[in-house]
Amino acid sequence: MQITVLGDGTFGTALAQTLASNGHHILLWCYSPEVAHSIEQTGYNAVYMPEVKLHPTIIPTTSLEEALTTPNSLVIEAIPVAYLRSVLTQCKPFVDPTTAWVVTSKGIEAPKVLLPTEILKDVLGNELSTVVLSGPSFAQELIIKQPTALTLASTYHELAEAVKVLLQNDALLIETSLDEVGVQWCGALKNVIAVALGIVEGAGYGTNSQALVCTKMIHELKQIIMLYGGDPQTVLSFAGIGDIMLTSYSSQSRNRETGRALGKKEIAPHQLPYTEGINSLQAIPSITNLIEIPVFEAVYEIVYNQADVESLFTACKKI
Repeated sequence: MQITVLGDGTFGTALAQTLASNGHHILLWCYSPEVAHSIEQTGYNAVYMPEVKLHPTIIPTTSLEEALTTPNSLVIEAIPVAYLRSVLTQCKPFVDPTTAWVVTSKGIEAPKVLLPTEILKDVLGNELSTVVLSGPSFAQELIIKQPTALTLASTYHELAEAVKVLLQNDALLIETSLDEVGVQWCGALKNVIAVALGIVEGAGYGTNSQALVCTKMIHELKQIIMLYGGDPQTVLSFAGIGDIMLTSYSSQSRNRETGRALGKKEIAPHQLPYTEGINSLQAIPSITNLIEIPVFEAVYEIVYNQADVESLFTACKKI
């Protein structure tokens, strides 16, 4: 099959390689001309994935028109949430509304509190069919076929199953779900949990304290999922507890490492690097107007208003 992947970062590249290795032809839209040139000339993504030789059926392009008007069976987006609306707006003139989209972004657009599929449909139209891909999957391990678990969620069960057939291989264990909402909230807020646990560690607290904060935040995550119409049991899936464990307890996690730097007071709020967890935190004040989530609120106050880390443990006692 011909499949378009939008996004030349680590995860977009890893998905392109996975699909190409499964026998599909991939048109990879590259934001960076440097990446496109590198892949075209050497077969390597020298910027984001320099250690892996890419499959020859991965063809790079910097043209969204080419990426979206070349006949394809599927479009997969792998774009940070902060840039998703901008890229989709550029895509709009070239989109075929009958083509299904796989959404891999993990985050929330503030202040409207929009999930990635909601951003997609807000820009491109509600008639688009979507599948959400999530789960504990660092790109560097996915691309070399280490055993990995993923969740595919769609209100169209047959579509999720069809995408599963395209992706699955001996290294991938894939579950399907009907809960697009819950899977996306897990994907967004596991990054915030990772920031919080990094803060706790960076401030000098041990694993007992990290487990306390993590457990309380998972409880609040379930409340948020229910508030927005998802299934709280999704927290128990690969996209939930699986991704929370991966992102919160690995040194590979940029969200956790950013939190550690904050906890150690090595960086100030105005110096924060972009991570999906820091970006998603900006939606927390809007959610606290609707539901009591004191631990998430405490993380927001620590990151953006320099509250004391001890306030996190005070918040844990409130519910």
